[in-house]
Amino acid sequence: MLEGIEKHPSNEAMKVFLSMTLYNLKEHKKATELLLTILLDTKKNENIIMYRKAIELYSANLDTVWDKDNIDI
Repeated sequence: MLEGIEKHPSNEAMKVFLSMTLYNLKEHKKATELLLTILLDTKKNENIIMYRKAIELYSANLDTVWDKDNIDI
C-alpha cells in the first residue's frame, strides 16, 4: 500500500485504501485522521470549507473530549 502511495502521491484513492487498512489494523485514530485530511484536501463543498478549521482541529485531537472548559467558542 505504501509503495503505491509513494509511486502515485497525488492519487487520493490510494490514501483512502490505506486508511481502511489502518482501521483493520486497529489503528483507528490514524485511519480517521487520514480520512479527514483527504476530505479537507479534496472537497470543495462550502460546508466543509466553512468548518475546515474545526475539522482540522478535531482530526489532530481525536481522543480529546471537548467541553466548554477546553474549547474557545
